[in-house]
Amino acid sequence: MQMQGAAFRVLACFYEADMRSFSELCQMAGYPTDLGGYYIRQLISAGHIQKEERGQYRILPKGKRELAVHYGKNLHASWPRVVALLVVRVGEQYAVLRRRVQPFPGAAEWPASAVEHGETASEAAARVAKKRLATDITPQPAGFFRRIDKYGDTIFDDKLFLVHTLQLPPGTPLPEKTELGEYELYDPGDLPHVEHASRALLDIAAYVAAGALTLQEKVYSLNPDDVSLTEEPAE
Repeated sequence: MQMQGAAFRVLACFYEADMRSFSELCQMAGYPTDLGGYYIRQLISAGHIQKEERGQYRILPKGKRELAVHYGKNLHASWPRVVALLVVRVGEQYAVLRRRVQPFPGAAEWPASAVEHGETASEAAARVAKKRLATDITPQPAGFFRRIDKYGDTIFDDKLFLVHTLQLPPGTPLPEKTELGEYELYDPGDLPHVEHASRALLDIAAYVAAGALTLQEKVYSLNPDDVSLTEEPAE
């Protein structure tokens, strides 16, 4: 099934939670129950969500992939997606974002945002710094890192990160809460021990430390734990 915008409105209701009830999905998507039920059945048939007990619905890896690729964007995004990413330091400490939304709720990652149409790399990085960290300090370009996530035989996501560094003065206050999550500070020696770190967190930090400014590519094989699942997706 090719994802329709109408069905995607239901799928987008899972952006902040893995489980939703039937009434929640209809209410959040703004559909009457008959129309909401129609799109829910489409999503189940396509393997994006599955029905659980007591009228609950769970998002599956295929649905999470759709959110990773399309949430807040055109439904026909190009591959790889171009994303501005910041490796942030406050004094000597690293600032990582503890994500609270899909597709990897609970993961620690570097703040990032897709490059918008007509936006330069430097403009995108400055927007991330302003929007995600409330600072006007100019990020510095550090190279290109391509991350390809695979779940089984499926490409879950494919991003080309325009990597930048952002150095903030010691003691700079960080936003307590953003639309994506909350910030945590780590000493350099503690970075390898960050709980539930995204697959690319340490690789990107090492890439920046090497200072090569060349393109680096990594392919990561995701497992059910990475996408908050306890079992394989239904066929």
